[in-house]
Amino acid sequence: MIRRQLFLGLTLVLLIVLAFLITRGRRAEQQQAEQSAETFGTPIEKAPMSPTRALTPKELNIVRFETSWTRGSGEENAGVSARHELEIRNTGDVSYKGLRIKTDYLDKKRKSLATRIVVIDKSVPPGNTLTIPDVIAENLPSATVDCRIAIVSADIAASQ
Repeated sequence: MIRRQLFLGLTLVLLIVLAFLITRGRRAEQQQAEQSAETFGTPIEKAPMSPTRALTPKELNIVRFETSWTRGSGEENAGVSARHELEIRNTGDVSYKGLRIKTDYLDKKRKSLATRIVVIDKSVPPGNTLTIPDVIAENLPSATVDCRIAIVSADIAASQ
């Protein structure tokens, strides 16, 4: 019992010392930054945070998605190729570019066999629709029969 209390007491003291050292170090870094700003004669300005990339943006919707499949013949070309056409509508207030589109290729049991991510460098202004006529995926597993698509992320375009 005494060992347990001694162990807990020493652990508590160690945590208190560690917290003290961390806060003292942060204060010293902040004072050093303030002093270096005074030395150069220019005040340090804190910039507001601004996002540059949106993960799974809700404003971008896939409104049309069509796939045409090509199956290889013979043992050398036993894989499957897919050609996708899609339309993406921007319902938001900002323009997006650099869309990252993830496509999961599925078998008959809806199990994922392969995943491909394609980057589309075209811009989608607010309220407009972007048509992408040719996204080609080759060398897919031969058991591929269907696919599922999603927008993983998009870069927020600079205001003009």
